[in-house]
Amino acid sequence: MIPGAANPEEQPDGLWLNEGGTFVDAAPAWDMDQRRSTRGLVLADFNDDGWLDVLKTAVDERALLWTARCGEAAWLRMDLQAPGANPRGIGARIVARSGAHSWTRWLLGASTSYVSSPPAEVHFGLGDVDRLDSLTVYWPDGTVDTWRDVPTRQRVTGRHVEVDG
Repeated sequence: MIPGAANPEEQPDGLWLNEGGTFVDAAPAWDMDQRRSTRGLVLADFNDDGWLDVLKTAVDERALLWTARCGEAAWLRMDLQAPGANPRGIGARIVARSGAHSWTRWLLGASTSYVSSPPAEVHFGLGDVDRLDSLTVYWPDGTVDTWRDVPTRQRVTGRHVEVDG
C-alpha cells in the first residue's frame, strides 16, 4: 500500500449522476451505498418491464438486485441477429430518431465490470416519444439497415441479411 493512501477492501459503492454538468453521488439517496467488496455490476431489464434494473455482486456474498420503477416514460430494447461469424452484431451502432431528437447506442460485447456482462442488446430511454421516425443499425460489416415508424415501449429484433459482394 502507498503510504498515506487508503484503499480498504470494503468501500461504500457510488452512483454518480450528471446533474447539469456536475457529477453528484446519488448512491446514498438510492440506498445503493452498501459497504461491501463489490466486484460486478450489470444494468439490464431483469423483470422485462422495459426499465433497466441494477444487479451488484460482492465477494462471498449474495447478489443484490434493484428493480427500476420509472413510471410511464417510453423506452425501446433492441437486440440484433445476423448471419456469419458475428450473429449478435457486436460492434454495431444503433441510432433512434424522433423529430429533432436522436439517441445513439453501441452494441458492446463485454462489460467493464468484473466477471459480469449485460445481455447483448441496447436500451433507449425515450421520455414522451410514442413512435420513432427511424431506427438505424450501422452494422460492423459496413452495411446499414433502417426501419421507419417504429412504436416504442417494446423489444425489437433487428435482423440483418448479408449482401453478396
